[in-house]
Amino acid sequence: MNLALWLARAGKSYPDRPAVGLGARVLRSYGELAGRVARLAGALTGRCGLRPGDRVAIAAKNSPDYLDLLYAIWHAGLAAVPANAKLHGAELGYILEHSGARACFASAGLDDEIAPHAPKSLERLIAIGGREYQQLLTTDPAAPVPRDSGDLAWLFYTSGTTGRPKGAMLTHRVLSVASHDERDPFVFYANPKPPVELYARGVEIDAAWLGGGTLRVTGNSFATPHVTGISALVLGKHPRLHPFQLKTVLLTTASNVGGGR
Repeated sequence: MNLALWLARAGKSYPDRPAVGLGARVLRSYGELAGRVARLAGALTGRCGLRPGDRVAIAAKNSPDYLDLLYAIWHAGLAAVPANAKLHGAELGYILEHSGARACFASAGLDDEIAPHAPKSLERLIAIGGREYQQLLTTDPAAPVPRDSGDLAWLFYTSGTTGRPKGAMLTHRVLSVASHDERDPFVFYANPKPPVELYARGVEIDAAWLGGGTLRVTGNSFATPHVTGISALVLGKHPRLHPFQLKTVLLTTASNVGGGR
């Protein structure tokens, strides 16, 4: 169970359909996106010498390249460590050291902020869009690396409001379940019509829950699946709530969870 198989299959089944857009402009089709991902994955395991299970950090601002990297990391059998690009270089350095990331991809300029704080365990710090990054895209494409459902896919760090940031480990199965509708009446998750990219920053997705209702949820790459799941659960039991009432429920839930850290 490798999440990257979704994109690999979409690239073969719908190679000409729009996959990535910036504003009103289509940047890449599914075939083009899948090809870039396969080449980056080949570079990660070839030129960079990374092995299945290794961790790769992404400290990047909103960019279409974020999708390339995220799926390339999974494609290569690695674990993604998304880091908040607004953090100070020293804070990012802590996450890199604590996570054990062997490589980090950073937005241009942010790599210079990270460099003085990079731990010895970090072998490569690559600026997205730079010369080294472009060279990686010239690598021969690689096939998706098989992964087990319990293998780590996503290591997400908390904000660290009461101490040091803590890493939350999400497996391929957890992210897969969070992206599909389940028959279990007590489980309500995002149910888009595939192929749809759920984890892009600022993405909009349609949540569906048992009973036939739908809701469009907009969020960042970390929060969207969780907000979607909670929204669908609440609306499944109380379908007549209007947006303000639903927002109040979500804020109350977040406050209660946050107080238990």
